[in-house]
Amino acid sequence: MNAAHTFDIESLGERQLAEKSLVRTVQYWRLVNGANLQPAEEQDWNTILKNAYGDPKTHLVLNKVVSGKVFTLQPEDDWDEFLRPSSMNGLKQVDDGTVYALVASTDKDHLPSQAKRGTGEQKAVTVDKGYTPVDNLFIWFLPFGNIMAVLQESVSSARPKAIATWLTHIMRAQGNLPQHNFQWTAEPVVDPDKKRFLDNAKRLRRIEIGGTVKQSVNGPLRDLLMGPTYEGTYEIELKVRHVKKNNRQSYASDTRDMMDWFEETFGGHLGELDKAKVVVDRDPGDHIPQGEIDLISQRITRKRSIEVGKRGQAILASSAVSEIVKAYIQDFDELAKLR
Repeated sequence: MNAAHTFDIESLGERQLAEKSLVRTVQYWRLVNGANLQPAEEQDWNTILKNAYGDPKTHLVLNKVVSGKVFTLQPEDDWDEFLRPSSMNGLKQVDDGTVYALVASTDKDHLPSQAKRGTGEQKAVTVDKGYTPVDNLFIWFLPFGNIMAVLQESVSSARPKAIATWLTHIMRAQGNLPQHNFQWTAEPVVDPDKKRFLDNAKRLRRIEIGGTVKQSVNGPLRDLLMGPTYEGTYEIELKVRHVKKNNRQSYASDTRDMMDWFEETFGGHLGELDKAKVVVDRDPGDHIPQGEIDLISQRITRKRSIEVGKRGQAILASSAVSEIVKAYIQDFDELAKLR
């Protein structure tokens, strides 16, 4: 082989790990009253997290153990006008010059494998004594609107609705829930007119989903295939339709079931889809027309590149939250309108 074309695979791999960055999507979710999905009184989330600072707080949520740990980082100079309360931005939360954020961890259901470069020999990743492999969800609360911005480390990270339940436990222990039996839940931050349309729709005809599946990318579209990883890139289109029952009383619950399925499966991965829309039939007595809602354009999301640790591909909490705050600053004007 010509010397000009030779390279050291092991050294190349080390450089790739050292220079690695991952692209993840920042999503915005609003915490609302779990009983009726209505907005609740704005909370000072900076103070709530400050009071929860210290040892991790662990709770069983939807048959899964969620461990949340509050951490802090110092704001960058150009963050001030978007974080500190002023007459210009209308922010009211207490600010002590520290950014409080949350990392919520859930145990992985398997150990990944590692391969030796050059030979392809594989073995299970080893875990240090006293440690367990986890998936992380990074969360930062906007200083208005009971809105949290989240970034998933992987497709199996905890969901925002699970974090809402975890927060209910934390605030009940602190004694500062709006009411004793109050329960938080989370709803995506969307265009209010489109949300009203979906909330009032009783007959969801179908959900249409389209996207591109690449060989090297894992995600819900790849999971739906449940087959071998073929070479090349594929385009997938799905039409998901609930088998209708001859009972008008079931229309609303069927619609909610379909939307819950979409949020659970694709809510954290809209960036992977080329198309996602719902087609709604007009029900007699409805005050809404038949029509379509684009589930991608109605959501505010922002892709960010996250630097990872030099020893591997673990996302650093400080890097993740820093990118979340930067996404919030880019989206500030639009988010402020939805307060």
